[in-house]
Amino acid sequence: MCGIAGQIAFSGEAPSESMLREMGRRLAHRGRDHQGVLVSAPVGLVHQRLSILGTGPQGNQPKISDDGGIALVFNGEIVNYIELRNELEKKHAHCRTDGDTEVLLQGYAAEGIDFFKKLRGFYAFVIIDWRQRCYILHRDPCGIKPLYVHQGSQALSFASEVKALFADPRIKPRVSATGLQDYLTMQSYLPGNTLFSGVEALLPGHVLKGDIDGGRRATLVRQWHMPQEDERWELSYEDTVADLRQRLVETTALWSRSDVAIGSYISGGIDSSMIAALAASHVNPAFQNKLHTFSSIFDSDWIKDERQFSDIVAASIGSEHSRIFLNQESMIADHGDIIYALDMPVAGYSAPYRTMARTVRQHVRVVMTGHGGDELAAGYPKYIALQLAHDLGEALKGKPVFARAEHMPYLAQFEGQARQILAKAAFGDEKSLFSSMLDRSSYLLNQVTPELQMTGRDVVEEALQLIGEGSMLRKLLRLDFHTLLPALLHVEDRTSMVENLESRPPLLDVDIVEYFARVPTDFLLKNGLKSLLRDAARGLVPDMVIDNPRKSGVMYPIMQLFNGVMNEQVQADIASLDETGLFVIPAERLLTREQGINQRDTWALWSLARWFKHFNPEISG
Repeated sequence: MCGIAGQIAFSGEAPSESMLREMGRRLAHRGRDHQGVLVSAPVGLVHQRLSILGTGPQGNQPKISDDGGIALVFNGEIVNYIELRNELEKKHAHCRTDGDTEVLLQGYAAEGIDFFKKLRGFYAFVIIDWRQRCYILHRDPCGIKPLYVHQGSQALSFASEVKALFADPRIKPRVSATGLQDYLTMQSYLPGNTLFSGVEALLPGHVLKGDIDGGRRATLVRQWHMPQEDERWELSYEDTVADLRQRLVETTALWSRSDVAIGSYISGGIDSSMIAALAASHVNPAFQNKLHTFSSIFDSDWIKDERQFSDIVAASIGSEHSRIFLNQESMIADHGDIIYALDMPVAGYSAPYRTMARTVRQHVRVVMTGHGGDELAAGYPKYIALQLAHDLGEALKGKPVFARAEHMPYLAQFEGQARQILAKAAFGDEKSLFSSMLDRSSYLLNQVTPELQMTGRDVVEEALQLIGEGSMLRKLLRLDFHTLLPALLHVEDRTSMVENLESRPPLLDVDIVEYFARVPTDFLLKNGLKSLLRDAARGLVPDMVIDNPRKSGVMYPIMQLFNGVMNEQVQADIASLDETGLFVIPAERLLTREQGINQRDTWALWSLARWFKHFNPEISG
């Protein structure tokens, strides 16, 4: 895990080394072990290393091929690097180092971009191919690792985090009208969009290839596609569960590879508990005897943590377990620069994740997570509520319905959310249903300065282009895969890497993602929410955890702080939006809509205010 950045100058001159080192400095939190810089006109590369695999100096980057024809900067891990190295050595060349970086370099040298299709893991990288006079940028299929691109009139710049791009004084922070519309609608962004004008996120699973001589001729090619449901699936439900379990065992073994100590979060739910249980068998005895595990605890009258369940899991797998107390002082302190760490406002409350990561980093450099389980395996109660809303309309037309009576108890556990969805979407058309899922605060768009208004654009309509064909549940899952999941991964990447901690989500291995996409839809909710994962976890995770119906992603009740000891500062921050010219009415009036204020509205406006304080962006359409 690392930070990468660089620039290709269209003039043919070499980028400034001091600018490149400043880009690296702004990414130093991502990799504190080594900074490497390569300047060779018209290319400049910088790499900040966090040593995980092959920790010796041979793994330092930028990495250059023996013949000098290829240079590479790489962020992430190729978890099947040993298998790929063995394959390469049989066919092509001998790898002299123990890590995954040389495997990627040698694989590309031998097979070109087709080699990328063999990769498993989480990664973003840039290759400079002097032989073909081209540059190549690529991200993993799920977009676990970030890579941002700015193409100006004088250069193509790229970096793991947007803030590094502004080391070039020619690149100025400006508000993107498109990104702002995304954020105020969804509190996240459609694929490729950011809140910074002129800065794009490289699309996951895509390859950007261009000419380094002039640089402007670039093509973006989609290399990975989410497969469709396999209509000829031959396995029974029981055999599918067994097959999935074996795949998870093999995948977690790959994702546990490390030349340093590793740990795992245990939230008290199925996903993280299963990953921890599997990873416990694959720690490197040279660095640790037991898997380190971590759970968050806090005291609150509003919501209770799930230490009861996380403690049971830790005891069952025999891990070295640490409870991390999320105290009020830490939460307040971590709000100070959390939006700067994130680069831009996104998703929900983020400070607790950073507090967790800081403590975890005192024990390990790598932590396993359960990210992706809900979005792949249908783990959110909203899927049942949305399916019910859809089925009510279908029933009126005399069409068959999917919702089952045995699913309804899940809605009783999350009655407030279910009522909200049904009130917005029941008996409506498909767009109104998806709008109820996506639209969090679009009413704010009416008060945006005319300079940033985009009256002809419909965010929900654009989002619907991502879902493809299939059942309603499949569409809901694909929509979350392209909108919600990237936001969660964005938060996880920044809040872990700001503390120099590598976060790994094995459930987002491309093999597992494709498997869930191909299984029969009926299997996903056969025995309730997250049915396949729930049943695959039997025997690995205690039944008490698997059968807990109330697991719902418990997190620190941040609004207690916003409405309590932080209230004065929060109100002052939100009021500072009046100085930016972003809205045409005072910010305090934005929080007085008749239908009531959602906690997310306050968080969204506070996040925007902090973003303006940190980056001072210009207003431009």
